[in-house]
Amino acid sequence: SSGINAEYGGAKEGAVAPERTRQIDGNIGDHQTSASVINAVAGMTPTHSSRSFGVPTIRSDLPAPRIKRVGDNTNYGEQSDVYGLVNPSIYTTRNLTERDFLQVRSRDQIRGIFASMGISDERFADVWQRAEGMNEDGLVSVDSFMTAMRG
Repeated sequence: SSGINAEYGGAKEGAVAPERTRQIDGNIGDHQTSASVINAVAGMTPTHSSRSFGVPTIRSDLPAPRIKRVGDNTNYGEQSDVYGLVNPSIYTTRNLTERDFLQVRSRDQIRGIFASMGISDERFADVWQRAEGMNEDGLVSVDSFMTAMRG
């Protein structure tokens, strides 16, 4: 029985394991995976030199329609990603979109939106002037007003 163990790789007392001369499950036929071809490192294969095929996931090449049809599954870039679905912003929970922040509004509308912040009339006038100066036509949105408040 000790001879059988030695023959099939079992250890005898004091025996030295033989060295392997070749790998049993070696690469048959020089098969390469796609990961081994690109060295399994992202960015190693230049994509700018290769032609891209198909339609992009986010269709930035097409303008988003004003009214989106129920059967239109095209992502025009206005849909949220997974992070936005898992961790929605306070604006999303209040059903506000980016379009709401970029819409041009009158001085009274902006004043009404920011009234709860307790901005003095003097401070509001100063920020309003800066926000008007950010646009060549003097148009102000909630986004431009917020940017002017920060700066």
